[in-house]
Amino acid sequence: METAFVLINAEIGKIPDVIEELKEIPEVTEVYSIAGEYDILVKLKFADIKSLGEIVPKRLHSIKGITRTLTLLTFKTHKYVDFDLSAGHKEK
Repeated sequence: METAFVLINAEIGKIPDVIEELKEIPEVTEVYSIAGEYDILVKLKFADIKSLGEIVPKRLHSIKGITRTLTLLTFKTHKYVDFDLSAGHKEK
């Protein structure tokens, strides 16, 4: 399984609608509203680069209100901490 992060700019007033549509895409595993140059940060999980080539230009760019994206492809996860508030956290 591959991972990418996508930074998204959206039209003013459309951010909540864009987020709702992003949440419906199965490969989107996390969605954040963020401060800074971009409005939204999305984490994608996908099978291979070909799949990413389908998701970003065909699915993300088809969402009304998205004006710009920047895709960051990951090479390797160096640290991952899974927080479970009931049991502390586990580093993977």
